[in-house]
Amino acid sequence: MSPTVSVVIPVYNDADGIRRCLQALGEQTAPDETFEVIVVDNRSDPPLALPPAARATLLREEAPGPYAARNLGARHAQGQILAFVDADCIPRSDFIEAGRRHVDRGVEYLAGRVVIYAAGPNAGYRWDLSGRDRDRALEALAAPDVGNAFERYEKVLLFDQARDMDVNHYAATANAWMTTAVFERVGPFDAGLRSGGDHEWGGRAHRHGVRGTYSDQVVVFHRARSDWAAFRGRAHRLTLGRFEAGSDGWRREFVRTRARKLVRGTRSIAREVEMSPWQRVTTAGVGAAVQATHLAYLAKYHLADPGADIQPERSG
Repeated sequence: MSPTVSVVIPVYNDADGIRRCLQALGEQTAPDETFEVIVVDNRSDPPLALPPAARATLLREEAPGPYAARNLGARHAQGQILAFVDADCIPRSDFIEAGRRHVDRGVEYLAGRVVIYAAGPNAGYRWDLSGRDRDRALEALAAPDVGNAFERYEKVLLFDQARDMDVNHYAATANAWMTTAVFERVGPFDAGLRSGGDHEWGGRAHRHGVRGTYSDQVVVFHRARSDWAAFRGRAHRLTLGRFEAGSDGWRREFVRTRARKLVRGTRSIAREVEMSPWQRVTTAGVGAAVQATHLAYLAKYHLADPGADIQPERSG
């Protein structure tokens, strides 16, 4: 019997993350025979080795970048439905069942909910939990007032899947579903991009007449970044992705996007009644610093010498 759903997970130097992700996929409410899991190691050093009990196929993609890895996984998929997940995500116990239910109703392209949870040193999360107990514990750690200022900021602003699908017509590949037929019709991800490939693919799908939808019932939990080094690395990666995918007017739009995120984030933080006044102030401060860092990378890559053939620094 061929699986109905193929879950594709790229991974780079995150053995702990993929282990937790695979554990959650091994405890799904859906029968094992209805889905397969394809893990694509994107040049991890040392090479990734899956846990002995993992029910997954391991591939290796030598071309750098998560979208090249996702394309390889999609080419090997046997299911009629593709579900893309990140290695640092933990799918809820009904993830497969809920996603398949939407596609069975005729949805061709689906953005699922990404719940950000705090798991820093002071969060108190127990990694030995499983199934429904794990779901409940992660939901509790997703409360706006749990975690440090970095973690609280990500909860407020990161992964607004409903808005991104409605306004920008894309699903972040932390939790993106599509039929295999739609993926073949639209074409693979742009393998040359290391960030923003989900946005580019969604725009292409929209031009092909694909209409996506959002569901808050198809859930993965995503661990919040908890320190400045992690935020700085993400800002570098996202800005680099926009630089590499640059088209006419992209720099002006990039600045506008950063400004909108700053305003929207500050307003959202101000409305978080579960945060104390001090928590709101420190969380808003993180937001301002994050957007300023994006703009600093933009200046580094282009404004310093607009006519130069810039070779951006490479992130791990």
